[in-house]
Parts: sequence; structure tokens; C-alpha cells
Amino acid sequence: MTHTPGPWSTQYYNGQRAGSKKLYVNAEYQQIAHVLHTETRGLTNQMERREANAKLIAAAPDLLEACYFAIRVLDNVKTFCSDCGQNGLWDAAQQQIQAALAKATE
Repeated sequence: MTHTPGPWSTQYYNGQRAGSKKLYVNAEYQQIAHVLHTETRGLTNQMERREANAKLIAAAPDLLEACYFAIRVLDNVKTFCSDCGQNGLWDAAQQQIQAALAKATE
């Protein structure tokens, strides 16, 4: 399984009703996700949360690459500093990153 290559970005479009907006996550020429986003009085927190969700989705390709890089760095650190006394911490970090990668790619 492969994902649409990044970079991804967020973009607002005017909705069909006056005062409404739609928020999308897009790749270069492809829509990745539509995050329902409407300008409605009293829902500021929900709009902010939806915008934060869209930004997190848009950052997914970069976060994925950062996780792969972190795994490589941790492998090197454990190899070159096997007696530094932090192997348990590095193993825990590596397991957490690998779990996140599995969630994103399997």
C-alpha cells in the first residue's frame, strides 16, 4: 500500500451557502480529504479542532518520513552507544515509532 506523495496542504473553498466554507487537504493535483468546515456562530472550538485535524492530515507524509528517519537514527545510536545505559529508553521509543508506522502503513 502506498500513499499519495507529499507535500500535502490545506485549502479553504467557499461553500454553497453564504458564509460557509469547506476545508480540504490536497496534494498537487489530488484531493486527499474533505474536512467539513462551516462558519457557524457558536462553534468556534469545533472549527478550530477541524482545522487542527486538517493540518495534522496534511503533515502525514512529512511525519511518516520523520518516523522512518528516527528509526534509522535510533538503530545507529544503539549500535555506536551500546554501553550508554539508555538502551531501554531507545527501545521504547523505537517500539512506539514502529507501532505508529504500522498503524499508518498496514
